[in-house]
Amino acid sequence: MAGPQAGTDKATYNATCGYLDHGRPIFPALFITDITDLSNSTAGDWQQGGISPFPPNAVYGTWKGAVRTVDQTQTPAQITVTPDSDPAQNFWSFIPDVPPNGFGSNQGFGAELVWNADSLGLVAGHTYRLQLMLHDGDQNQSGGDAGEGCVQVVTSTLQ
Repeated sequence: MAGPQAGTDKATYNATCGYLDHGRPIFPALFITDITDLSNSTAGDWQQGGISPFPPNAVYGTWKGAVRTVDQTQTPAQITVTPDSDPAQNFWSFIPDVPPNGFGSNQGFGAELVWNADSLGLVAGHTYRLQLMLHDGDQNQSGGDAGEGCVQVVTSTLQ
């Protein structure tokens, strides 16, 4: 993901985290690696150069948007990411699938992200590593903050 309309933040190389700027998404993104033949592969993760993130098919609850501005009148182009104001707290009200037993802490901003498995191009009988990345939207500095989580999924044979 690159270019002025990429929907990415200003992440740069970071010696501590060891990643290169591959255009870290501002939107909730799912990166996929087929690990059927190499169970420890992270090749499709963003930090390893994963280039095809899947945005969610649906978002429920409160979500904070951001605007990425690219000033191409300067060399190099100047990129600014400006998060919107915090949305209203919803305390997980009116969200289709509230997590069982809630969370250890609740700051009042609940959201559910939904990916339609049929839209991911997964092959029956394969095993995948799914990496979810979320940008927290509270910084406008180099890199900002992002969280991630990974899970392995085994697809079954289609009927």
